[in-house]
Amino acid sequence: YQTVSAGFDQSRQSGWPGWQRLLAQLPENRPLRVLDAGCGNGRLARFLAAAGIALDYTGLDSSPALLAAARRALAGTPGVRAAWLEADFIMNAEALPAGPFDLVALFGVLHHVPGSQRRERLIGELAERTARGGLLAFTAWRFMELE
Repeated sequence: YQTVSAGFDQSRQSGWPGWQRLLAQLPENRPLRVLDAGCGNGRLARFLAAAGIALDYTGLDSSPALLAAARRALAGTPGVRAAWLEADFIMNAEALPAGPFDLVALFGVLHHVPGSQRRERLIGELAERTARGGLLAFTAWRFMELE
């Protein structure tokens, strides 16, 4: 992502269709405390804010360029307080912020995590950061191809 961040950002401006279903599952807490692990250009935060949800949002990614794009895209968005963290949480799960969070999101990331044990550990670490009554939401792509 360090070399393709501009194209990645341009091609990923809208929310995923499945995120609409996510809205009905969200806890009622407002502002909603969100950890977006692998936040990329912050489009999940933009989607939630467009749905009228006040956010205390933490975007975490290893790409400085995508974090910069996310900062620009969310600057001045009403109802959004955002913090940005640059860290390689895939190789170092201890880099994840402590929480708790009402929503912990890991979208489009898990298939990049090498090895089933590391993936399981990451999911466990994210679950520990999910508040009681909160939601851990993640995608599992290519699960038939990977160990």
